[in-house]
Amino acid sequence: MSGWNEWSLAAIAWLGNLILFGSVITGTTAIVLRLTLPAAPRTRYFIALIAFFGAILLPGALQSYDRHHAGAAPEAMIALAPNSHPATERATSRAALERAHFPIPPAGGRFAWGFLVVWALVATALLSRELVGHWEIGKQRRQWAPATRELRDRLQCPGTVNLSVHESDGPSTSGLLRPGVVLPLPLIELMETQELRRILMHENDHLRWRDPLVNALVRIATLALWPAPPLWFLRRMIHVEREAAADQAAIGMSPHDEVAKATVAYAQSLISVARWRRGLSGQAARGSAIPVGATHCIEKRIERLVRDPAPLTRTRLASAAIVAIACLGTCLMLPMVSVSAGSAQRLFELLHGRDYRVEGDVKSTLADLRREGEMGDVVAALGAPAWETREKAAWILGQIGDRKAVPPLISAWRRDRSESRSTMAWALGTIGDSRAVSALIASVSEPSAEARGMAAWALGNIGDRVAVEPILPLLHDPDATVRHAAAYALGLLGDRRAIEPLRAAVNDSDRLVREAAMTSLRQLGV
Repeated sequence: MSGWNEWSLAAIAWLGNLILFGSVITGTTAIVLRLTLPAAPRTRYFIALIAFFGAILLPGALQSYDRHHAGAAPEAMIALAPNSHPATERATSRAALERAHFPIPPAGGRFAWGFLVVWALVATALLSRELVGHWEIGKQRRQWAPATRELRDRLQCPGTVNLSVHESDGPSTSGLLRPGVVLPLPLIELMETQELRRILMHENDHLRWRDPLVNALVRIATLALWPAPPLWFLRRMIHVEREAAADQAAIGMSPHDEVAKATVAYAQSLISVARWRRGLSGQAARGSAIPVGATHCIEKRIERLVRDPAPLTRTRLASAAIVAIACLGTCLMLPMVSVSAGSAQRLFELLHGRDYRVEGDVKSTLADLRREGEMGDVVAALGAPAWETREKAAWILGQIGDRKAVPPLISAWRRDRSESRSTMAWALGTIGDSRAVSALIASVSEPSAEARGMAAWALGNIGDRVAVEPILPLLHDPDATVRHAAAYALGLLGDRRAIEPLRAAVNDSDRLVREAAMTSLRQLGV
């Protein structure tokens, strides 16, 4: 599987998890907000905001945890076929219980790549539109005029509030780093002072909590991740609760005995602003602008204002807490969408540790890899920093037996100086391609006894008689394992020049060398 396909599949898996977990979080948030309806709107706003960013971050966090947990699984090892090289008999099993997964097959990489392109194109278009909206707001703000001292005194506007006026813009709060409030001149002339004060208090609450900046971040995240419906629902909840919080702030400073009257008056003000805005063209909110009289939710806002609030009982709070805890537990138990590992990747996962139970898994995965004929990932692993990974790659290539693996194995054999070299020599000998003879002959004189012995064994398996002369001196090697490998290899080569040296090796001090020499002599017809 190519790097681009692998990356696109991983992105699709993350999006799938975002939709899966986001759906649970969205449903839970709706229930919690319903149960806590009597609570302060700003508190409910923060609940929806945490749910929004939690839906984005939680899938990635759980995926990272799963990868770390899987990597920390107990080591395992397998028993392979009787003729397998002992140094290569490494494999993995999952002893610990793991989260269930919805696998995406590697074959879906082409579809995933196409979907990713569509995703990126649509996201680019939406974000470009958002950027243009911010640019237009910045352009419009340069046309705003600062409010006069008389108007600021009339509205009792705090000195820290950047208040402006315009012929048609507003009432709204806009600006990311330096937010400000704009009021339209027609409304200033039409509305009473108390009504304008409440409108200003509404906008001042947005300024206090930096709502334009947060709103822009939420919008950007939603547009960038537009294929995830849960984020759109959560964004809607954030908007409703944010406006409810600002509405509450607009009437919250009224004396207790005048709250009902102030609520009705403020509701009438919202209706007046909505009617005025409806009469204008091209006044849709863009970018970070937060209009006070947005018409698409005015009915719900007024309904919440005039509704007799029910008390926030302990039962409601306990129920909301139970629902939230249940949501967290569900997220921890939900299966995750993941990219199904290719045959090479599964083999590398299996070839780690010590557990005889996974032998069948290794053999079946090897069969899949032989059938697929895809060795790119395995060949690339010959250059991995860890010698254990290079050893696994050499063992896999030897088991596959494809002659196309010989050149990269020879190259890796020549530059490697770690314990993995013996497995590379074993792989070359198992494949049996004569192109490896010259490299292996050069290794029979190396300082490492393991390298000399494995080179002799591999040369014998390849069967090229040009290796007879270089192997003969190894019958007198100081290391018994090297002498044993040499005696074994000379029998496989079948060259009668080895008869007399093998007869001398029958008297070797090591029993295994004597037995190998006698076996080879029988193979030579002696």
